[in-house]
Amino acid sequence: MIKYLGLILLLSLSSCQMSKKKLRKLKASTVIENPYDIKSLPQDSNPTLGDEKPKFDSNTKFHNSGPTVVDSKDPEAVPVPSNAEINPTLNKGLAPAIVKAQIQKEAVIKKIEAEKDVLAQKYPFKVGEKIEYAVNYFALEAGRFTFEVKPIKQIQNRPVFHFYVSAKTSSLFAWVYTLKDFAESFWDMKTQRPYLMKIYGQESRYIREVQTAFDWTKKEARYQAKIVEVGKGLDEEDKIWTLKHMDAQDVVSALYFLRTKKLEVGKTFEFRVAERGKDILVKALVLEEVELSTKIGKFMTYVVKPTFSVDGAWKQKGEIKLWLTKDEFKVPIQFEAKIKVGTIRGRLHSLTKGL
Repeated sequence: MIKYLGLILLLSLSSCQMSKKKLRKLKASTVIENPYDIKSLPQDSNPTLGDEKPKFDSNTKFHNSGPTVVDSKDPEAVPVPSNAEINPTLNKGLAPAIVKAQIQKEAVIKKIEAEKDVLAQKYPFKVGEKIEYAVNYFALEAGRFTFEVKPIKQIQNRPVFHFYVSAKTSSLFAWVYTLKDFAESFWDMKTQRPYLMKIYGQESRYIREVQTAFDWTKKEARYQAKIVEVGKGLDEEDKIWTLKHMDAQDVVSALYFLRTKKLEVGKTFEFRVAERGKDILVKALVLEEVELSTKIGKFMTYVVKPTFSVDGAWKQKGEIKLWLTKDEFKVPIQFEAKIKVGTIRGRLHSLTKGL
């Protein structure tokens, strides 16, 4: 037994965990500029901060605590006047152009508010939903995986869902390999298309930032990646490709898009995922209905099996299954993926339903 403990210790020491000082230096090399001006709606500001809304650089926020991107700075934006400035009795000399700009801005916000409230009703997922999984590998808890629906944002004066995913290794696995990943997708509530997908990953020997931006007017997508590995330096990738399908999803929004589908045993449905210049066809077959016991209770579920074709060639490495609740919410409460060595299982640990 002592011999095996020594082997584990040797592996953990040889994994070359990055020091905090070195990590800070590497982070500065992986910043990718956001192509869209992403803003929070007024009611989404933190109520504990009073009337003053926080302002910060989106990339800095992304690196400090995961990719929560709000209020990107726009140097050409019209300055927003205070209440005292727009009240003519308090300031009679105010330029009419500023007042007009403020009125127009408020009108746009009201329109977005009305649209998002109506659109949100048709989706099974709601703002505030949080699904946490305990991920197991070889009967050991390898880490936690969390899906969240953040407050609705606006891009180009349109309401967008903000999907947020995080993954972190458990303290046991962190001795051998550390993983702390964040990902997010901004998804148009009207068209059901993604605008932007970002991934920030921090692992034992490297950190990375990946971004896929969709331009539906030009029918193009741009993939950018910056990866810094200890001892090897910076590796960059930047490619633009033509979108073949106008309903393509990104790797984060795909699961939420799947939940919008009507599930029936024996039914197969298809959709596309655009990733790194590739066109991925996803075929999802609803296998059966089963009752599943979880930490928070029992659920009737649909078992869904997706398969994948990349640019016309079927490339299935292992089997994947999803268990979605048989109700209006279609919450994925369990997933299973068979890999080369063993099976990874994610089981529901906690669930917060949105409003």
